[in-house]
Amino acid sequence: MRYVIIGNGIAGTEASKTIRKNDDNAEITIISKSNNLFFFRPRLIDYIADNVSVDKITPFKKNFYETNRIKIILNETVTDIDSVKQKVSTLSNKIFEYDKLLLAQGANPFIPPIEGIKKKGVFTLREIDDADRIKNYCKNKKNIVIIGGGLLGIEVANSLLNTGAKITIIEFSKYLLPRQLDSDGSEILINLLKQKGLLFGLDCSTKSINGNESVNSITLHSGKKLDADAIIISAGIRPRLELAKKINIKNNKGIVVNDFMETSLKNIYAAGDIAEHNNVCYGLWIPAKEQGFIAGQNMSNIKTKYSGSKIEARMKVSGISLFSAGDINKEDALINKIKNKITYQKIVIKSNTLYGAISIGDSKSASLLSKIFKGKAELDSYLNPDGSLKIN
Repeated sequence: MRYVIIGNGIAGTEASKTIRKNDDNAEITIISKSNNLFFFRPRLIDYIADNVSVDKITPFKKNFYETNRIKIILNETVTDIDSVKQKVSTLSNKIFEYDKLLLAQGANPFIPPIEGIKKKGVFTLREIDDADRIKNYCKNKKNIVIIGGGLLGIEVANSLLNTGAKITIIEFSKYLLPRQLDSDGSEILINLLKQKGLLFGLDCSTKSINGNESVNSITLHSGKKLDADAIIISAGIRPRLELAKKINIKNNKGIVVNDFMETSLKNIYAAGDIAEHNNVCYGLWIPAKEQGFIAGQNMSNIKTKYSGSKIEARMKVSGISLFSAGDINKEDALINKIKNKITYQKIVIKSNTLYGAISIGDSKSASLLSKIFKGKAELDSYLNPDGSLKIN
């Protein structure tokens, strides 16, 4: 059986490992436009901060692929798929035939339509090369602006504090992490981040990026102008759908898949950031890993159903514990809040089930809430009469 996987991120890599485990005689080929072997993308933050090397965030070296008989082809772009003859074509005119094909190309950073956004000194973060460019350019810069106050934007800002620059996060919402926090939680988080030296512009958006060839400032829609020697755009991601649209595979926000990660075309599967399951494009590491495993199982004829992923968010900023999971604003639910200047806990309960939770500033409660949310601990056993958690 010939398996071809397009994309060597966590979804494609997990699928290849699963296929090899299930099918010792499989011919497995991974094709990636990247020039890097699979790496832990969440750890690019540590790499920017000079806390780890590329080698440390690259878990599978060349010998892994050789030992597992997985052919890995880097710096190669797939340009077309013939779903009838079951073959893929690349930019360098190579042809790869397949019996089963997995689309796992991931996503691109979303670039908002801001005037001047193509000037020198504007960056996005997705690949190791992006991180290298950011690290090199931001040396000795006085003012760095992060456009986007999501998890990645905050983590990048924190990683760049070691440059000594003044770092400002610009966020369109009225508070930070609007998908993961409420206003109370955001207030606590902002205070903790300000203590680290970060600055914020909330409830505002960027009208233009200014400068001749290189950036030197930004102008907000309010008219306010901020100095900016470098800008990192962190405004979310969009699935890479160019190839999917070319071959008329069913797509919406992403490539539409069923519970077995099958697409609308025979013998073609999709997983990871590019996939849309039950109208959801997760765009997150853990769901991509889970989908890659499910795709690998089904491609190697072990029928395995994907029922969606339970999502929890954690922020990778030293000294600050942040956990958020589930529906934090569920209607008709019992909501318990405990708040002081440095910690915040919110628990959303309905029918004796934990539907959502927020924990800031307390790593023990974050760990416990995660276990309860995943069904690894019983809610009743850890609930105090006032709605707080019993932490041993």
